[in-house]
Amino acid sequence: MLGLMALAFISYYFEQSIRLRAEETYEAAPLYWFNALLPFVFGLYISFLFVRIKSISLNVPILLFVTIPCLFLSFYSPVSVSYPVSWTVPSWLLELNTFGMLSLVGGLSLMVGLFGGAGKRKKPKTKEG
Repeated sequence: MLGLMALAFISYYFEQSIRLRAEETYEAAPLYWFNALLPFVFGLYISFLFVRIKSISLNVPILLFVTIPCLFLSFYSPVSVSYPVSWTVPSWLLELNTFGMLSLVGGLSLMVGLFGGAGKRKKPKTKEG
């Protein structure tokens, strides 16, 4: 809990300094990047509740079907503001990331996909006879 509070305090400090710099320079790209990265970092931090980091144990379906789409949609706005892109994403898809939930889920699922693999399951013991 203390780590989460410290992370929230540090992120608030960085947000205020980036917002002030964006107002002074009229450059909004760093603010877009911060708003996309902050929930991702919180997702990485919260994911330590769900995984035990002993060794890499890939869970490929989570990485392919959850992590990559979430990160693509959450980082589309900062990339499109920073660099010219020739492809567009429908606006209703971008509205899914209004509160940064896709970025949070991307951080959570990245750690679960890397360290919380399916692994070998133990067969339950049964009584014979």
